[in-house]
Amino acid sequence: MNAKELIQLNNEKRESLNEENLAYYEDMLLYIRATFNRSEQHTEELLMELLDHLLDAQSNGKTATEVFGDDPKSYCKEMIKELPKEKKISSAIFIFYLACYGLAWASIPYGIISLFLDTPADSVQLGSAAIIVTVNALLMVFCVFLVFKLIGWTTYNQIHKVLELFLYMLVFILFVVGGLFLSRSIPSFGPAITLSPLIYIVIGVILFGISYVLNKAFKITKA
Repeated sequence: MNAKELIQLNNEKRESLNEENLAYYEDMLLYIRATFNRSEQHTEELLMELLDHLLDAQSNGKTATEVFGDDPKSYCKEMIKELPKEKKISSAIFIFYLACYGLAWASIPYGIISLFLDTPADSVQLGSAAIIVTVNALLMVFCVFLVFKLIGWTTYNQIHKVLELFLYMLVFILFVVGGLFLSRSIPSFGPAITLSPLIYIVIGVILFGISYVLNKAFKITKA
């Protein structure tokens, strides 16, 4: 059973947990899944083992606290240490998928808005454009990494929901403002080409297609 199938089965089995055990287990699930660099396949296998163990215990009248202890964060940390790291090729595919998906979302709206506003075609210099795309893709991956860290940190730390929302907004602002700042800081160089709004839309659709194929081939998303 692959990771995506395990996730689906996990979603179905969790419905059998009572309210108390479900809350306890879902915090564990969030914390363990938020570990960015561990094998997804082994992570989902571990989560399934924990869930099966908890369901067996629940059928015998036990609570999650009685099974896993009153310090689930430490328990999860010990479990995570045993998980192998994700293969470099899988990490590279994931990063490439994110880059294609994110750039598609930037390219298509920009092209559509420019088309409706009748904005003149852009003159783009290929050297600087390649650097800007690479830098923004890396920035996006860094921000995704921060989001994973935030999910893990907020799972077992009691912080106000407003503060939690503020922290996520900070990551978003970092991505937008950081991307604009870095893009404007890179000097223009290389041969120039002209990109019309329609070309931006076409590029975005192609990038969406690439990300879709990658997702289908490597089962990247959990949905």
